[in-house]
Amino acid sequence: MIFARASPAKSRLASLCILPMILVMVGMFLWQKRIFIYFFPVAFALLMGTAPLHWALIGDFFGRGNFATLRGIMGVGYGTATFISPVYAGWVFDRTESYSLVLLTFAIILRIAAVLFAFLSPPARLPSQAQPLS
Repeated sequence: MIFARASPAKSRLASLCILPMILVMVGMFLWQKRIFIYFFPVAFALLMGTAPLHWALIGDFFGRGNFATLRGIMGVGYGTATFISPVYAGWVFDRTESYSLVLLTFAIILRIAAVLFAFLSPPARLPSQAQPLS
């Protein structure tokens, strides 16, 4: 099984494109100015535009044979998060009459994701997957 060597540029670009969304969320949290709402669609587009990079990294790291299985497993995680996020946001708003805690929570989660992408490296190969010497 031959795995493609993942370029560090892919993971760094994925990390970099998360930063505008973090800045917008922190800006809305700290200053609560309307101007940040106008930057939100641009930051969101950058964040969502890197989704193909995420999937490409999975393919680079684990190969085609494992891609569908991993994508299916991950689908449970992001599907659950997609379901829980608006419920959490509504619950927080009902309790506090503000989205500040929601913005802060999501900004922290995105920051963790950005750091993880920045330091992402291919997994170590198992001895059974090592290339034979020629």
